[in-house]
Order: sequence, then structure tokens, then C-alpha cells
Amino acid sequence: ERFLRRRRSIRRFRRDPVEPAKLERLLDIARYAPTGGNVQGVQYTILTGDEVRRLEVATAGFYRQLIRRLEIPVGRLLVRLVVGAEPMERLLKGVPDLKRDVGRVARNEKGYCHNAPVVFLVHGGNVYPTIPEDCCFATYHLILAAETLGLGSCLIGFITAAAARNKTIRDLAGLPAGHRIYAALAVGYPAERFFRLVPRNPPNVRRRA
Repeated sequence: ERFLRRRRSIRRFRRDPVEPAKLERLLDIARYAPTGGNVQGVQYTILTGDEVRRLEVATAGFYRQLIRRLEIPVGRLLVRLVVGAEPMERLLKGVPDLKRDVGRVARNEKGYCHNAPVVFLVHGGNVYPTIPEDCCFATYHLILAAETLGLGSCLIGFITAAAARNKTIRDLAGLPAGHRIYAALAVGYPAERFFRLVPRNPPNVRRRA
């Protein structure tokens, strides 16, 4: 219980590279995650070095274009038609943060991946209806296994969301045709330590008689 409760997302990584043997160990553990019908259709693309930087630049390009659309009435209307009313409100509130992150990438500062030396892209094709869940289960196996190897990790939702709507990002990652990225996970040695357990709200449960 304590192991599960103390896990935290890491947003400051050391520059030290992750040993190839540890990356292989992570993948070996992740393959034991459950998959629908035991199809085992989860695939991984591992990015390091300049590949991570190119991924961040492509992601920033997507959000730069999104910001431009959100700043004009016609663009806002088009975005709202695609994402819906409630997500649109969240997007508009988040524009300052989007601009901040795009600016950091442009200035070659800490970007979406928080200077992590490795990024796992977890993806799959339409081989089975549960492939989105399969990829998420495998990703969480990676997250927990990383903890046991002295590594930290952080899910990068900005990349996952951008890749779903941007072919440039998918091409940069060299994904097979028809594949979608269901998780982007930054991995590396933590540059920070936490001594308190993660605060969480009580479970939101509905019980029916």
C-alpha cells in the first residue's frame, strides 16, 4: 500500500541517461500487463536525445496553431464544433499555460517532457476494441516498474492529445499506419525527492441498493 501511495509524477529529471538494460527490463515487465482477449497488440516507440526535442518542437507547433485559432471568433467556433462546449471552456482558460509552454520550447528551455532523457510512446492499431485500455494498463506497468528501478516518470498528456490530431507528430515518431498514441511517458532519474505521501481526495463512489 505504501509503495502505491508514495508514487509521484516527476517533473524534474537529472541529465543522466537511462541504461539500456533498464529500458529492456521495463519493457519486459510491461508485456505482462493484461490485454483484451490476450491479443497483446500494445507497441512501444522509445525516443531519446534529439528525438525528444523534435517531439517537443512538433507538439509546440500544434499548440501554437491551436492558440491562433482560439484567438479569433471563427477559429473558436471551429474548435468548439470539434471538441464540444465544456472542453472548449477549459481550453480558453488554459490559453496562458499553452502560451507559456510553447514559449519555453521556442527558447529551448525545459519543455513538455521536463528534460527527461527517455520518452516512451505507447501505441496500437485497431486490432481489438480494448486497445486503448491495453495501452494504458501497459503504461502503468511501466510507471510502477520504473519506481522499483530507481527511476521516475511522468505522463505527458499534452503530447498524447496533440498526436491524436496531428499527423506530423505521428510521422515524426514513425508510427505504423493506423496506429494511435495512447500514452506518452517521460522516464529518467529524478532530480527531486518527496517525503510526504501524495494528497488525494476520498474515493467518489455511488452505491446502489
